[in-house]
Amino acid sequence: MMTDGYRAVAFCKQVHPDLIVLDINLPGMDGFKTAQELLKDDPGLWIIGVTADVTSNAAQLAKESGIKAIIPKDMLLDYLPSVKYYRTRTV
Repeated sequence: MMTDGYRAVAFCKQVHPDLIVLDINLPGMDGFKTAQELLKDDPGLWIIGVTADVTSNAAQLAKESGIKAIIPKDMLLDYLPSVKYYRTRTV
């Protein structure tokens, strides 16, 4: 788990993930700016935003920054039981 946007960018440059679940409210560099930085290095990266602040403004900022979708934090666990995932890379 990354604690801020700068660490997330540095980490992703090392491991090259295919998908990131990113908190929008990160210290230092928020999730929107973090997404923009990540997509500069890897335009094919999928970024899903997670936030408690699901407003039309947050949705617009997410779209502009390249985030594919926003999931409200209080609904995150509703999505997980139906998702099957497989780890393909070693971190």
